[in-house]
Order: sequence, then C-alpha cells, then structure tokens
Amino acid sequence: MIVSNAVGGGEGAGSATSYITGFNGKPKDVNGAIPNFQSAPCWVATSKYGRFAYITNTASNNVSSYYIAPSGALYLIKSEAAKTDMGPLDIVVAANNYFVYEINSKSNTIGGYQRTFLGGLEYMNKVSSLPAGTTGLATY
Repeated sequence: MIVSNAVGGGEGAGSATSYITGFNGKPKDVNGAIPNFQSAPCWVATSKYGRFAYITNTASNNVSSYYIAPSGALYLIKSEAAKTDMGPLDIVVAANNYFVYEINSKSNTIGGYQRTFLGGLEYMNKVSSLPAGTTGLATY
C-alpha cells in the first residue's frame, strides 16, 4: 500500500511511503519516505497492475508520479507529472488503465490525463462547473 505524507502541508515537504504486509498482517515500511518536494500530498491512485502511483499535491496544484518496484519499493518518477487546476484532491486511474482523472476542489473541475510511457501523464481535457464542495471521485 502507498501512503501520502502531507507533513502538515509544509512547503516542499511532501513524500510517500510504501508498505507491504507480512503473514501477520502488520504493515512494514519498504524503503522509507520518498520525497516528492511538493506541498500537501493527499490522495493516491495506482495503475491497474500496481506498477505506478499518482499522488495529488493539494497546495502545489499538481500530480506526482512514482514507480512501484516488484519488491514494493517506491521511486519518484516526476515531482510534477502534471499541472492541475486549484486544489486537487481525489485521483483515480480509469478501469481501462489508460486514463487518470483528478478532482479540483477550489476550481470545481475534473482534470483528465492520458497515461504515457513509463507512468507519464499528458493533459487531455477538463470538466468545468462542478457543484461547489465536490470532493470525491471513483471509477467503475
């Protein structure tokens, strides 16, 4: 599992940590907190086969991308894999594994991105004029 570490929203202090569970079910840190040098990382989504993780950074208004090794170790690919509108919160990888969507609480928008080679993100489009206070996102 991947945990985003907001560190109180400190500027540039964000990171993510990967955990695996043993036979006893107790989570164990794999390779420590991996900095993304962004502010207030929040929601995490992983690709269908668990090789890439995407994290919204609410105070930095962007998405970071990580590679997840077969061992569960986490490696930063890009601190800013994609720019977002204001206040990105929830993030999902589409069921077909080709697209990533994130919701922006301050802009009331959903940003859409196509997944590219090695976990990259390429901006596609956005949905505007969501109701104020919209925060959740799920795929089906």
